[in-house]
Amino acid sequence: MKLSIITINYNNSAGLKKTIESVANQSVAPYQYIVVDGASNDGSVDVMNAFADLPFITLMSEPDSGIYNAMNKGIALAHGDYCLFLNSGDILYDDKVIERLNDFTLERDIEYGNQYVDVNGTLKKDHFLDPTWISFDTLRNSHIPHQTSLIRTTWLKQHGGYNENYRIISDWAFVMLSLFKWNGTIRHLETPISIYDTTGISSDTDKSPQRAERNDFLQREFARFMPDYERWDKLKNSPWLKAAETFRNIRSKLLRKK
Repeated sequence: MKLSIITINYNNSAGLKKTIESVANQSVAPYQYIVVDGASNDGSVDVMNAFADLPFITLMSEPDSGIYNAMNKGIALAHGDYCLFLNSGDILYDDKVIERLNDFTLERDIEYGNQYVDVNGTLKKDHFLDPTWISFDTLRNSHIPHQTSLIRTTWLKQHGGYNENYRIISDWAFVMLSLFKWNGTIRHLETPISIYDTTGISSDTDKSPQRAERNDFLQREFARFMPDYERWDKLKNSPWLKAAETFRNIRSKLLRKK
């Protein structure tokens, strides 16, 4: 499997150094490593240049119009079988990630592994959707971890990469379109891939900009579906349904005690 890893960065020299080192230290080198910097002025370019001798690395530093513009620049340069987006600050789980991935036969349009977060020095597996339970309803309210997603390069290019009109949600939107408009295929790989940097823009505790972008996307792309889901959301949040769910939980606990 030929893997193109893409890292985008802007004024995060410390995070960029961690990310590049995690790729450089792999027991099996990636087929291609592309670093796209947005004309940083904090020393990031010096960090990049320190790794310029890596035989598989491609470096770029120039102004961009946002994170998805930077990602699309990386996609344009990619010629591996799959792309993995590892943003500055994110790191590969350990030095054998690519080695383990080579044990899998990758054949879906999107293949995703396990993501971890560092909680006070302890690594904890992050939430992910099991493909068995992926539906339009579950995915519209959840996500597939971008930093663990291997996306077929030809699939990305065929569909024009990421929508640059959105600031936060275009990776999620690409998965939604892949599965529910373009009939793409997806599989979960039971293997650790990345440790997620929780200081990124999509980790902001104020989720209202993300919700606004998601709602705009859903209304644009799936307008005929949304009235049904809006009614379903109201039903799920109704007091009587919550009371019924509480009653079921209490009844289940009482039955288990018998």
